[in-house]
Amino acid sequence: LFQGRASPLLLMGLYLIVIIQVVGPVIIVYWVSFRLSGIRSFGLDKWKYEYGSDEYGVSFVASRILSLLFIALFMLNGAYVLQKSRTETKKIVEICHIFRRAAESNTSYSPPNEAWLWVGVIVNVWCLLLCGICMWPLFVMSEGPKDVIFDALGLCFLYNMDDISGDFGFIDEKWDEDQFGDIYGELAQDQELMTTFKQYRQSHFTPDNIYTVGKGLAYFLLVVLPIAFVFVELEVSSTDGGRRLTQDFAELQASNDAL
Repeated sequence: LFQGRASPLLLMGLYLIVIIQVVGPVIIVYWVSFRLSGIRSFGLDKWKYEYGSDEYGVSFVASRILSLLFIALFMLNGAYVLQKSRTETKKIVEICHIFRRAAESNTSYSPPNEAWLWVGVIVNVWCLLLCGICMWPLFVMSEGPKDVIFDALGLCFLYNMDDISGDFGFIDEKWDEDQFGDIYGELAQDQELMTTFKQYRQSHFTPDNIYTVGKGLAYFLLVVLPIAFVFVELEVSSTDGGRRLTQDFAELQASNDAL
C-alpha cells in the first residue's frame, strides 16, 4: 500500500492468497451442492439421543452441540473482527488521503495504491460470510466430532490466511504496524487536520463502508445460521452415502487382505 515495489515472490504469494480466499469457499459450496439433495424436514427430529445407538449415540449428540457452538462462535468472532478492521481501515484511509496530497504537491512522491485496500476489504468480507455459510452443510455431513473440529479449523484457516499475524509471512514482511501507528499518532495531535480527513472520508464511499455492510450481514448470519442448523434438517445425497460405504468396504477388504 505505501511501501516500495514488492518482489515477484511476494506478489505471487499475495495473489495466490487472494485467489484461494475468493475461490476456496465457492468450491466448497459447489462440492456441498452435489452431496445434499435438499431439505428433509423442519423441527427437532434429529436432536435426539438413543442409548447404545450407533447413529444417535453420544458421538452424534456431541457433534451436534459442537457444530452449533462453532457456528455461533465463528460468526460472533467474524462480526468482531469486521468491526475492528473497520476502525483500522478508517485510519488507513485518512493516512492515504494525506499521502495522496503529498504526492500531488511533490512529484517525487508516489501516491499510495489504494486498490489493494479495496481488494483486501472485499475479499475479507466475502471469505468470512461464505465460510460461515459453508459451516452449516459441512457440519450436517460430518460423521463425528473429529470431522466437526477439522472442518471448523479448516474454514478458520482459510479465512485467516491474509492476516498479518497469520501462518503466512508475506504481509508481515511488508507492513510495519509500529511505523504507521506513530504516523497516525502524530496526525491525531492536529485536531483541525484530522477533522478535515474525517470529513473527506465521511463524504466519500470508502473501503470501511464495506466493512459496515459485512458486519451487518455477519450479525444476521449469527442469528439465522444457528436457528437453521437446529430446526432445518438437510438430506444427504444417497449417492454420497453409497460412495462412503464403498470406500469403507474397500478399506476393510484391504485390511483383511493385509492380514
